[in-house]
Amino acid sequence: MKPGVVLMSESTTQSNSGESAIQIGQVAGAVNIVQLTKLLTQMAEYQHQANFYAATGIRCGAKVRQQFDYLMEEHDFTSHELGRAWKTMALVARRTKEYPNLHNASRNLDLTVGWTGIAFFTFVFVFMLGQMITLLQQKDYQWVTFGIAIGLIPYLGSLVLFSRTFLIPQQTAKRAAEALKSIPTAKAKH
Repeated sequence: MKPGVVLMSESTTQSNSGESAIQIGQVAGAVNIVQLTKLLTQMAEYQHQANFYAATGIRCGAKVRQQFDYLMEEHDFTSHELGRAWKTMALVARRTKEYPNLHNASRNLDLTVGWTGIAFFTFVFVFMLGQMITLLQQKDYQWVTFGIAIGLIPYLGSLVLFSRTFLIPQQTAKRAAEALKSIPTAKAKH
């Protein structure tokens, strides 16, 4: 065995106060404290990332995760809002030499597609309502009720789809970018 290699035979013990403690098992050769600290820190970071992903559905590095935490704690963003903006790439991590940070990458094309889709389906729904008025004049109430019910479902579905896919993530990214301008430098670099 090489010096400085740590065999991970972990055992959990309980102290008198009921707290659990993990003891690292056998050590082969001399262990450098820096190596041991680095190993424990890496394990802890992995656990942080796993917990953050389980809670929010967002996979990201430590620095970006801290910024997400800052937005949720200090500016009342929800994990769903930020997750939707992250998954649609309206909010991305910009890697710089100093510090990777969240960046507003909202696109005008997404806003255009979202508003155009809503306008198109609104036009179709209004046109359909106009046709229903014609049926009302013929006193065909059963078809009017059926037509409005059938037309309302895709119309409302399209509003939700275009809003959640195109409009809301872009707006969240813009709000997050404004909030990140106020992030304290000392807190961001931890």
